[in-house]
Amino acid sequence: MSGRASSPRSEAARRPRRRYAPRLPPAERREQLLDGALLVILEQGYSGVSIEAIARAIGVTRPVVYDHFPNLARLLQALIEREERDALAQLAQVLPDELAEQDPRQLLASGVRRFLDAVAGRILRKR
Repeated sequence: MSGRASSPRSEAARRPRRRYAPRLPPAERREQLLDGALLVILEQGYSGVSIEAIARAIGVTRPVVYDHFPNLARLLQALIEREERDALAQLAQVLPDELAEQDPRQLLASGVRRFLDAVAGRILRKR
């Protein structure tokens, strides 16, 4: 029995190495971070949003988040801007080209149908 304590180096060598997230181009990583923030909000509510929670949700470290956003407020502002832009684009898709002489009930029904198709298309593109 040697009585020697194991060194920190030998313990570190026995631990499995942390898996690193694959490298992504900056624009793709930024979108992934925004998607992660939205996921955290949907799953945990606004009170659950933090840089740590977002990083954990997409499998990166906090420094990766800070490489793209200086703070949580700026990340959330970018998320709101993206969602607003996407919502306006969806609205533009569902507005009819011609309003004249259309039955209001048919106009409403076709508008709702096109809106739901646009939402479904956006969800499928994100998967």
